[in-house]
Amino acid sequence: MGDLNIYSDEDDEFPQQLRIVKVIRHQQHRFSAKYYDVALMQLEKNITVHETVAPACLWLDDEVRFPKLYAAGWGRTGFGEDKTNILLKVDLTPMNNTQCSKFYTSSERGLRNGLHAHHLCAGDEKMDTCPGDSGGPLHVKLLHNAKMTPFLVGVTSFGKPCGQANPGVYARVSSFVEWIIETLQKEGELATVYKFQPWTCALRYVHVREYEDDVVVSRSNNFETYNSDKAHLVGGDSLQRVDIFWENSIVPSRHNCSGVLIERDAIATLADCASHMGLRSSVKVVLIW
Repeated sequence: MGDLNIYSDEDDEFPQQLRIVKVIRHQQHRFSAKYYDVALMQLEKNITVHETVAPACLWLDDEVRFPKLYAAGWGRTGFGEDKTNILLKVDLTPMNNTQCSKFYTSSERGLRNGLHAHHLCAGDEKMDTCPGDSGGPLHVKLLHNAKMTPFLVGVTSFGKPCGQANPGVYARVSSFVEWIIETLQKEGELATVYKFQPWTCALRYVHVREYEDDVVVSRSNNFETYNSDKAHLVGGDSLQRVDIFWENSIVPSRHNCSGVLIERDAIATLADCASHMGLRSSVKVVLIW
């Protein structure tokens, strides 16, 4: 972990190498088939969280609504090519299973029932994951707090000869979240659904996440300078937003409630904004134009 060139001891300042003490395969996985191809590995001790090594978050939604996903690994660089010494990444386009079934039919070895809902396909006309990349991440980086957090969407599973415009197939992480949490709990981990919610996970390690490119002013060796004024915030407002307020005579004052106009006489807002100091908000609403 924290290494880029796995055949060099001089390229990275903070690598970590830990023993695997336990492997737990999904109970429905069979080596003769390509279903339920996911496993958890327990390390001998906790990693040291650092800018170069930090846990990813899990994408919990079955819907993958991103135009691009990113895969990484030390696998082969092409069909019949050698494995790479340096960690490489590739941009891939997700594909729905109906389209992907044109490439992977039930006649495929290990796919007697064709593609399953827990399969996820992604590919590119020229680039692909290759042998040696198996088990690696298919992820997306999402912006928050001027930081970029990786969300694991899929795990590299299988494919056809790489680099020939064939999509690869990945284990869809959202299909296995329940199994992951239950397995961690059985192993004595304090794993809850709340702990894996996107906002909870993203904020847990926000201090070591990389800044979005717009905020970075310069990079030199291992140092970066930032300008938070360039954070990805867009000015302006929407025609349907409303401002909910209370009379200024109410102490302490409150000015942190908004809502959305969903009908000419109806606003959707938080239940917490229904009252302040035991008083309901003013029926007068300022519409932002």
